[in-house]
Amino acid sequence: MKKSFKRIVLATTLLLLTSSSFPTITVLAEAQGTHHHTAVNDRKPRQMSELEKDQLVEEVKRNHPTVSKSFIRKALEKQLVGDYSIPIESNALSRSPWQRITVDQMGALIDTGLGALLGVGAGGIAGAIKTVGKRAAKESLRQVITRYGLSILISDQVLDFALNLFSPGHHIATYWDQHDKVPNNGRINFEW
Repeated sequence: MKKSFKRIVLATTLLLLTSSSFPTITVLAEAQGTHHHTAVNDRKPRQMSELEKDQLVEEVKRNHPTVSKSFIRKALEKQLVGDYSIPIESNALSRSPWQRITVDQMGALIDTGLGALLGVGAGGIAGAIKTVGKRAAKESLRQVITRYGLSILISDQVLDFALNLFSPGHHIATYWDQHDKVPNNGRINFEW
């Protein structure tokens, strides 16, 4: 009895000493899986006719009334060739350099990029999402927001919700404004 008790105590002590000497490892993962979006499926914007471009510009203008048509048109033309830089407004009153881009302008940029990737026709962005499917639309939306530096910061749940709205870009830009350096100021601050 004494020998078996000594062995149990020795084994327990040995187990405790060896387990405490190993560093603890913490694993953090999302419930839905990890993001493999660093190598996003790089879909190219499809060629759009002038009529399709005009329809997309009109739809984005309807969803973002404070953004000028010329800003939307410039953004669309740049995005169709793969340039996702932010166009400069022609009027100096639109913003001072320290004020950054507005939530509506960012929403318009995201909607325009999504429309360019999906190929918006008469049905608008919502019709294009139905045509290509939600999964492909989500990948396209993830590609657009990656170009603007948001790939890891926006969760799949936010993207799923945004794709159910008329203007996914407005929802994502508002979410961005709520969580950036200066929250809820109506401007997108790119520093986090």
